[in-house]
Amino acid sequence: MKKTPKFKSKPRLSRT
Repeated sequence: MKKTPKFKSKPRLSRT
């Protein structure tokens, strides 16, 4: 379970 759903859930946080 390395890929958490949070990444796709809030991509804005990662993009900012």
